[in-house]
Amino acid sequence: LARYDLSLPGSALVAVHVSKTGGTTLDHVLQKGVGGRGLGPGVAQLQPDCVLEKWMYFAWREMPISERFNYTTCQIVSGEVDAWTLRAWVGEPETTPPGDRRKHLVTVLRDPYARLLSQFDHNTHWEKAKMAECATLYDVLEPRSRCVARLAAAPGNIVDKYRSWQAANVGDAAHLASTFSFFGLTEHFFASLCLLYYTFRDAPRFERLCARGAAGAALVPRKNRKDPRFNYTEAARNDVALRERCRDTNAADFALYDAAAALFRARVAAMEAETGISGFLLEEPSGVEGG
Repeated sequence: LARYDLSLPGSALVAVHVSKTGGTTLDHVLQKGVGGRGLGPGVAQLQPDCVLEKWMYFAWREMPISERFNYTTCQIVSGEVDAWTLRAWVGEPETTPPGDRRKHLVTVLRDPYARLLSQFDHNTHWEKAKMAECATLYDVLEPRSRCVARLAAAPGNIVDKYRSWQAANVGDAAHLASTFSFFGLTEHFFASLCLLYYTFRDAPRFERLCARGAAGAALVPRKNRKDPRFNYTEAARNDVALRERCRDTNAADFALYDAAAALFRARVAAMEAETGISGFLLEEPSGVEGG
């Protein structure tokens, strides 16, 4: 398990935001950590001048590089970018040894089917005009749908028809393992936060969160299940045919998530072995519904 010192000159956190994974919650955690008490020793003086959140991935190519991410004035950035663009503007080669790394990519991933359900909930409530043609999730997965075509036309898109959302942002499993200093899983958000603090050597926060136990998951907002707009997707959770359709059309996402889950558990196991603290994955899966 590689660990990093953010007090080294030029250190920066780059949060890759995948919608409906709890990415907004992670953004807030990182902002609180970087501005003020800091993630790790010596970082308290790093006061970010700006935080970029939820810039749609296809907008980055239309901006001058200086506007995409200025490392001298911003120590944390969050945005939705495709993996091709991500590799281009982070600027560090994938072969950079962990000990020499300064630009730390972080993200949260989620079971692709659960993420799709949550995205459908969100879009049908907040973006009715865009989703007018998509009355059901089967319509969302239809490659001829307008929303899929719009995203597929974005320059630099690396995933066919942009049906594999997380893979488009992050890349493949090998890319995740080689370049991301940290990633968490929505389904284990408490363990993810513990691993975040441990990875970046923030002992005080790590110890406080461990002391709270699984109650740390209370940091995560939970859905109001009485909201009627969730009824359709609640039933869809048990739709085996729909899940298989999702797997067929989002194969890259499922391959990425399966590999990520195995790597995440290995990292948590290493953290348990090194700290002598166990039980991080015993909590109930988190109800995170962040954007």
